Amino acid sequence: MDDKISFTSFIKDEIMEYAWTEKELKTLFYSFLRTNGNYKNNKYKFTTTLVRWEDKINELFKKYYNLKIKPEKTKKLLKYEIVDDDFLKKFSNNVGKMLITNHEELKAYLAGAFLGKGWINSPESRFYHCELRVRNLSHSLDIQEVFDSFGIRTVTIKKKEWFYTYIKKASDISTVIKIFNASKSVMIFEDARIERDFLATYKKMESIEAYNFEKTKKSAEEQIQFINKVLNSELKKELSVDQKRIASLRIKNPLFSLLELQMEFNTKYKKNVSRSTINTWLKKIINIAKNKK
Repeated sequence: MDDKISFTSFIKDEIMEYAWTEKELKTLFYSFLRTNGNYKNNKYKFTTTLVRWEDKINELFKKYYNLKIKPEKTKKLLKYEIVDDDFLKKFSNNVGKMLITNHEELKAYLAGAFLGKGWINSPESRFYHCELRVRNLSHSLDIQEVFDSFGIRTVTIKKKEWFYTYIKKASDISTVIKIFNASKSVMIFEDARIERDFLATYKKMESIEAYNFEKTKKSAEEQIQFINKVLNSELKKELSVDQKRIASLRIKNPLFSLLELQMEFNTKYKKNVSRSTINTWLKKIINIAKNKK
């Protein structure tokens, strides 16, 4: 993906490039117009950021509505204003009534809505977010129903004159991009998600390791205090030879874990003592020190 293009724009380009069937493309274009447009004062107005797709959009107007139209064009927007009576009648009669017969057409319907007012943030950002916004409640309910048909959980809120339907779960967003038939975008999203999850797991493991290290260090320091108390007194007579050995190893290796102490002891003295036994010996030394009068 070109660093200069947003992830959302990359997805929209893939949607426009995909080889939709005739019925799917008609559904997509209808959904795109419905999401992006606003009927007011006997005019249908809509704008789109798909500037590089002007020829394709004009071609679809001609193909499905027999309408030859040129938009007002800026660097970032195409602005359309339609006053054609045949278009207004035909389009208004279809609002909310387009017959969709299968899942592929439902995919096209969502893809068209996303082309109109959809957004997915970069998968490399701190959070996952996908949203579609529409102007009226009936349209919003249609969008929610289509998402439900794919088993995708959404949340919808109203802000001023817009209804926002959004998704936060990464796996659902990945499914949405698949619904758009944007295969390259899916790969980019999943690669970033895997890397992000790996880093999160790695950082979590680092935190656990740091915690365990500090815990071992603190425990060893306490053990050494009690060991010195016993070894520097008559209390050492209460220890067996092996217990004195493990006491000495603990003093020499204050950062060793219990497992490392076990391995060092067994290697040095050619024995096969368990960690449980090592732990029991250390506890005995501590108890002797604590019980000293």
